[in-house]
Amino acid sequence: MSTKIALTLARLFTCEMANGRKIRLAMILACSKIRPSLQFSLIPMSFVVASKVKEVLKKNGMMSAGDFADACSAMVEEACKKAAARAKGNGRKTVRPVDL
Repeated sequence: MSTKIALTLARLFTCEMANGRKIRLAMILACSKIRPSLQFSLIPMSFVVASKVKEVLKKNGMMSAGDFADACSAMVEEACKKAAARAKGNGRKTVRPVDL
């Protein structure tokens, strides 16, 4: 099976849950035979723990949308990229809190 076919199958096996979140059913076994790193590109990486984000919101009397944790994760990723670029611009290989 080619990589293109595997990606097409992964798109076909994407389904929407009742709460509106989209998930991809596991195609890891088929994909890992093609290219081991492919399994990680099909499953989005999260930089936050969704249950902890919900916990913070709940303490403040709020609820979260199904994709709120994903949006938080995207913000964290962007902040890390900017901080890394700032540290690199200052000639450092260590990112510090001040870079945020």
